[in-house]
Amino acid sequence: MRKARYSAAKIGDILEDCGKVLPLGDDGGSCAVFFHDGKYYALGSLCPHQNASLQDAPVDDQGQVVCLRHGYRFDLKSGDCTTVGGYGLPTFETTIENGEIIVSVWEYD
Repeated sequence: MRKARYSAAKIGDILEDCGKVLPLGDDGGSCAVFFHDGKYYALGSLCPHQNASLQDAPVDDQGQVVCLRHGYRFDLKSGDCTTVGGYGLPTFETTIENGEIIVSVWEYD
């Protein structure tokens, strides 16, 4: 396995407290990027409940992403579902470099 780094967006492309689904690489992968309380977060782009896209999903005042389909909530930091047990979203490391939001993911060689 190797850690791959992708430039997902530029600073300012992500609205505060509103998810934006972005591609990662050329293999069809994607993530949902959020800007909340001055920090960027990257999570899986689909709600695991019924695979609803997290595009435009809001972030509440407790730092939870709210799926627009059924209201399931996910912690931005851990990806854990706070609505019901057994669900969660993958989380990805984000860094800022030269005005770009870089998302790191583990990939198989």
